[in-house]
Amino acid sequence: MALNFQLRRDAHAIGEFTATLAFAHPVGAAAFSKVVERLKESAHQLNLPAQMNVQAFVIKVGNPPGPPPPSGVGFQRFADNGEIACSLWCDPNGITLTLRDYDRWHSARSKLVEAFTNIAPAYMAEVPAIRAFQLQYLNEFISKVSPNQSPAEIFRSNSRWLAPYAYESLQPWHCHVGQFIPAEEGSRFLININCDAVPQPYPVVEATRNHVKALILVSRQYDLHDIGPMVVEVEQLQTVLEQNFDAAHSLEKTLLGEIISDPYLDVMGEGVRDN
Repeated sequence: MALNFQLRRDAHAIGEFTATLAFAHPVGAAAFSKVVERLKESAHQLNLPAQMNVQAFVIKVGNPPGPPPPSGVGFQRFADNGEIACSLWCDPNGITLTLRDYDRWHSARSKLVEAFTNIAPAYMAEVPAIRAFQLQYLNEFISKVSPNQSPAEIFRSNSRWLAPYAYESLQPWHCHVGQFIPAEEGSRFLININCDAVPQPYPVVEATRNHVKALILVSRQYDLHDIGPMVVEVEQLQTVLEQNFDAAHSLEKTLLGEIISDPYLDVMGEGVRDN
């Protein structure tokens, strides 16, 4: 089968990968200052030299009893084309690693586990409970010729995650679905799937192409009202990170196979069979 869409990258379709570790509630200013110290260590290890610019607006009413809540801090590295290749961000609620120079899951897993294992203890000194382990993959496809090329061939026929118009319409469209799936050990998986097709300029060839996106978010949530968040000892942290992010990644692979057609999975490389 001749494919009418090319992948976002040379080796795979992943335009952006994000991993987030979310705690049960925000830490205060004193604890967050310790977080920033560890963030700087991990940013150095990941070769992220540029601090991310954040503007925060604080509106004071009366005489607040304490200092304003801390805003987030992050570091990033740019690729030769000006795109942000990698960033590491911390705010009072948790840690996020974003990769646009994604290679393979094994490499991304190593980076996120190392960074989160280093930074998380500064949160856990005040909030030793974790609410969510979240992964998000943005897969992108660009039509080779026509901006009106139907994206139906990209998607698996009659996928339960897509509306019928995704296969029928030649107009721009968006489809969004979410679901909770029960899991073991007092947790559940939150799934969000966003797919859309929109003609837009493609810089490489400076022409309008049909740009198709399939975003898959999988979050292992420890937020059941009768159980609560996962309380973790620092000594167990690395194992807990590996187990929960591996579980989220395994489900993401299954979902990818339920959304993307076999001809595209075969060329994606990082697809359901081997990402």
